[in-house]
Amino acid sequence: MKIVFTITVFLLIIQNAFAQDADKKSADSLTINMLKAPSTPVLLLMGLESSNIEKPTDVTDFAVILNNATNGFSAIPKTFAMQFAPISILKKNKFRFDQTISNNPIENFNQSFLVSVGFSKSDSAKKKNDQLGLGVKFSLFRGQLSKATEKELNNRYVLSKFKVEEIGTLILNDSICKRITSQINQLDEIKDSVKIKKLSKIRDKRVTELDSLLSLSPEKKNIIKNTAFKKLSELSFKRYGFKTDISLGYVYDFFNERFDSSKVTKIGAWANLGYEWESDYSILSVVRYLNEYDFKTTKNISSVDFGFRFIKSGLIDDKLSLSIESIWRNQTNAETGKAKHTNRYVFNAEYQVSENQLLTISLGKNFDGTNIKDGNLIAALNFIAGFGAKR
Repeated sequence: MKIVFTITVFLLIIQNAFAQDADKKSADSLTINMLKAPSTPVLLLMGLESSNIEKPTDVTDFAVILNNATNGFSAIPKTFAMQFAPISILKKNKFRFDQTISNNPIENFNQSFLVSVGFSKSDSAKKKNDQLGLGVKFSLFRGQLSKATEKELNNRYVLSKFKVEEIGTLILNDSICKRITSQINQLDEIKDSVKIKKLSKIRDKRVTELDSLLSLSPEKKNIIKNTAFKKLSELSFKRYGFKTDISLGYVYDFFNERFDSSKVTKIGAWANLGYEWESDYSILSVVRYLNEYDFKTTKNISSVDFGFRFIKSGLIDDKLSLSIESIWRNQTNAETGKAKHTNRYVFNAEYQVSENQLLTISLGKNFDGTNIKDGNLIAALNFIAGFGAKR
């Protein structure tokens, strides 16, 4: 009976303690998994909660958020954080289909460039400092969509936009035909004649597929178009290959709440590089520089981190992910001015119970030599272990 009771309590903890409300699904909207929401430089440097950050998607949202946060532009908020994509807002999120699936660094920058702003007032009676944080984050390389995904995405996009058009217009707008034509143009007519013929056959087959659309009745075209539009949101846009993310940020302290007495107290820069294979293996590396003002010694402490993380995902019906990570740190002591080298080793496991419900566990050793036992699974097991214990 005690075992049944314990298991029941454990399941209730898992269900209620870690559940989040899932986004409502509809045919014309995408459901975002909140477990994979990106962090921002300002949140990391200022220690603000990710749940409190505002994310405007257009100019109207931007103005409303600022108006509410400042009480009609008449007061400075106690705590405020906002992240927005200025380029996307100015373009009204209108990117062409070929720009969306491209891995060009300029296109990646335009679509991923984020600005984060944060402000907070200290609650401490001893330290009455206001903090202002600014940060940016962007991707230079996001990897390529798998060929199967790109073809399926392209097919559904063409169908969702399909009208009674000339076949030539469809071909000109078809990314697969574009890529094959570009490859043919780069080959030598004499040396690569065999490759040219092979690519030409593939392109001809694609043209035939597009040509067959014109023979459909208007009713059939509308059915295909509507079905394709609904299924666009069901596609997985997971990318593979080389990826690079850059983040920069700094924090400004205003001492004694005075704007004429200020100092940059934190500067951080992150570079995340990695490679992901379609076989669900990936390796990530991070380089981080942090310069922080130490209020006790009135000196700056600088540290450099370098590390890697090896991940295997897609286990147990694509729900389990395992990883190991190691980080090397070189930190300058503010009092002695000497550098100190430390290391961190961690094993991580994540199991997705359902959408937006994740069990996590982390085991390892931290930079200061203490053991790491973290994750919501550890918290639940510790809670269960307390039942029946003698006080």
